[in-house]
Amino acid sequence: MITSREKLSRFNLLKVLLLGIILFIGFLTKAQTFTLEQCIDTALQYNRTIKLSQQDVFQANEKNKETKGNLFPKLNGITDYRYYTDLPYQLMPADAFGGPAGTYKEVQFGVPQSLNTNLQLTVPIYNPTALGAIKTTRIASELSEVQKRKTDEDVVLEVSNAYYNAQILLNQLAFLDSNMINTNKLLQTTTLLHQQQIAKGTDVDRLQLQLDQLANQRKTVFSQQQQVLNALKFLMGKPISDSIQVAITENTLVQLDPQIQATTDMKLIDKNYNLITLNLKGFVIQNCLRWVLTEFMVRLAMAILAPIAFSIFIQSVMLALNCRSHCLMARLQNTRLYKKR
Repeated sequence: MITSREKLSRFNLLKVLLLGIILFIGFLTKAQTFTLEQCIDTALQYNRTIKLSQQDVFQANEKNKETKGNLFPKLNGITDYRYYTDLPYQLMPADAFGGPAGTYKEVQFGVPQSLNTNLQLTVPIYNPTALGAIKTTRIASELSEVQKRKTDEDVVLEVSNAYYNAQILLNQLAFLDSNMINTNKLLQTTTLLHQQQIAKGTDVDRLQLQLDQLANQRKTVFSQQQQVLNALKFLMGKPISDSIQVAITENTLVQLDPQIQATTDMKLIDKNYNLITLNLKGFVIQNCLRWVLTEFMVRLAMAILAPIAFSIFIQSVMLALNCRSHCLMARLQNTRLYKKR
């Protein structure tokens, strides 16, 4: 027989279960429900990574405008205005002005006010360094735009994954709630049958254990869903304190363009290749004159030193031949003296 304490504990568990279901339903009605399209639109507008990529595009465009400005004519003007309240005095010999010798006179030089204006006009005719920098910054600007497009695609993919994971967990919660309600009804029926000694006490305990397991599973799934919703809110750029919910069913048609011939990754690789090629060309142009001068100096040194080296070689050969001839003559004389003896 089931004691009154067991009945009370099961009644309390039923109240807690019903309260949890009511709170969950109230949470669903209070939280704002977003469709997948709304989540993607919000993320494309408020996502932090996308905002950073937009700033990179803006900086690259401004850098390109700055390099283009180096080819524009420049007019620099400088104005210098000076006003002296009291001109300085200098001592000059008095005899220079017809005065007595050995005496000095105070003289003021200059004017109380002076105005100087300088205008300088610079017109670049041909600047290969500036032209190369313009091409490089233009490719860098295009590269930043492709990277921004790649960032948008990554954010859309992450939002879609988080949204569908939240939908899966929401359906699991609904399934667990339905199982808990059915299990609780079955537990009540089995308890009545057990009171009439038609069902066994083990059947009641088994159903009670199953109900407890479902409650624990529901807590775990609910915690997982909250984590996924927080990740979705972060991707959307919304505060974590906001309450959102996904639609329990979402039928979003994804239309693919069959005319697309190159993915964003391929475009990104192509822009990186163009940027590296332009940097290499700029390096070659900047160092071409240095290489030409170096080769000219090497050839000039070879042209100057080659005759000297050749004459030194001839002199060394002649010296070696002379030494050889002297040795042979000495041997010949020694041989003659030996024969005379």
